[in-house]
Amino acid sequence: MIHQLRRGNKGVRDRTFIILAFCSAMRLSELPALHIEDLTIRPEGMKIFVGEPKGGRSSGGRTVTVSRENHEFRPATNVESLIRRLQSDKGSLFRTIPKKNGDTFSDTRLSYGGVVLLFKETKDKAGIKKNISPHSTGSGHITQALKPGKSTDPVHKNTGHRPLHSLPIYLREVDGFQNNSSRGLLAP
Repeated sequence: MIHQLRRGNKGVRDRTFIILAFCSAMRLSELPALHIEDLTIRPEGMKIFVGEPKGGRSSGGRTVTVSRENHEFRPATNVESLIRRLQSDKGSLFRTIPKKNGDTFSDTRLSYGGVVLLFKETKDKAGIKKNISPHSTGSGHITQALKPGKSTDPVHKNTGHRPLHSLPIYLREVDGFQNNSSRGLLAP
């Protein structure tokens, strides 16, 4: 899907948004609220301070980490590319690109409606008929991260889901065999 995006500012912004949404599993309300100042990019990956919308900085917020080890998506590299294109070291990371401005960023952050449109346009360009939404990135991350034998702790830390029982809501059935109850049964 992300390979269908064009190369200009809009393509880089949209690709970075989708990659960061998937790799961080942040809430869709949190991603458009990100500021460049909330990011710390290091050789091993990225730390993202999330203080909105649940709690704010006064409640301490939380830090989401995204590893550079995901070579296929390269989230930190894509974020660095977007920041270079923004030509700024502060302000909203994901900004609108008004049609009257061609492919030039405004100072206005992307709205939730803009996020929905971003996903719809990208899905259509990729020829995907299946109904996907911005929330698909979080459930996709959780499904991949909670493969058998993996701890739920890192997933809780990134997603911000506090009650343990809330994560399974986001799990998608992959192939029916992965968590099948007949797996590993011993003969009677």
